[in-house]
Amino acid sequence: MSGQTIERENVLSKNFSTPFDTVPFDQISTEDFIPAIHLALTNGRNEIEKICNNPSKPGFANTIVALEQSGKDIIRISKILFNLNSVETNAVIQQIVRDISPLLTEYSNDIALNEGLFFRIKSVWDNRSKLRLDKESEMLLEKTFKRFTRNGANLTPDKKELIRGINKELSDLSIRFSENVLNETNEYSLHITDENDLMGLPEFAKEVATNVAKNEGKDGWIFSLQAPSYSPFMQYVDNRALRKELFMAFNSRSSKGDKNDNQAIINKIVKLRYDRAQLLGYDTWADYILEERMANSKEIVYDFIYDIKKNAQPVATKEMEELTAYAKTLGFEDERLQRWDFSYYSEKLKKERYSVNDEIL
Repeated sequence: MSGQTIERENVLSKNFSTPFDTVPFDQISTEDFIPAIHLALTNGRNEIEKICNNPSKPGFANTIVALEQSGKDIIRISKILFNLNSVETNAVIQQIVRDISPLLTEYSNDIALNEGLFFRIKSVWDNRSKLRLDKESEMLLEKTFKRFTRNGANLTPDKKELIRGINKELSDLSIRFSENVLNETNEYSLHITDENDLMGLPEFAKEVATNVAKNEGKDGWIFSLQAPSYSPFMQYVDNRALRKELFMAFNSRSSKGDKNDNQAIINKIVKLRYDRAQLLGYDTWADYILEERMANSKEIVYDFIYDIKKNAQPVATKEMEELTAYAKTLGFEDERLQRWDFSYYSEKLKKERYSVNDEIL
């Protein structure tokens, strides 16, 4: 109609009409995320309120299953956002993540610390022997009950508030940590103008680096810390000094004392995790995490690591000796190989001894 603006439909606020519900990234605008997540959070809270206010006696279907099926859109939308932030981010997406993450943490806190909801869950748990559940349903009930108790549902009100604050701060720190690593990864580039420095590098890797340089309006080749650029460089480039330069840049990310430094953030995360574990009745964060893992204690983990070391170290030492001896046949003169040498000489040895060629693969 003339003179009227047709409002664009928010793709994220409806089910996808795509094969296998795949994400239609080409139809999503960054402007869609915040209104879509607000709507999903409102709907999710309404679903939780409906469970809590259900006048019927707490049961497996009206409490445990209903909770499991709630908030589906929140999970769907946030996964899409965080996926984009990991693989194709920009300043706009990063700001959206910063805006949305506190809302998601608050929502999670409100559910985990909801007394009325936990009352219903505990009621179902206490009467589980009378429910005649199948194995899958038993597991869902057990995991749901444990999830709530492990996240503070049994704590006193003052300790619940402490947990709520720690959860929020951990969420903020986690975002800052990831952003710093991502920023430093994206900001680094190794610009090479002399083709002799690229001796050994396959043509496919050269072509990619040439295109990157052209896109930045430069001659030569540009390499980054992204895996498709970093890995071939470390495997094939003969220039050892450049391999070392790229290796050191990759492995020292966010630890240089600059704007992307994560050292203080790591210390804060470790301290907050310890405090959280203590509030929940565990000695350490490891005790808390491992309780739900296959290795359910620190002692088992330490024994496992020691056992691996005992069996793997002699083999690793032998392989290192073989690789060093092989490298010396190719002119390597130092006493020992360094980390930036492993991929390079391992690739050559695989190709020569086993006819395994990663370039062809």
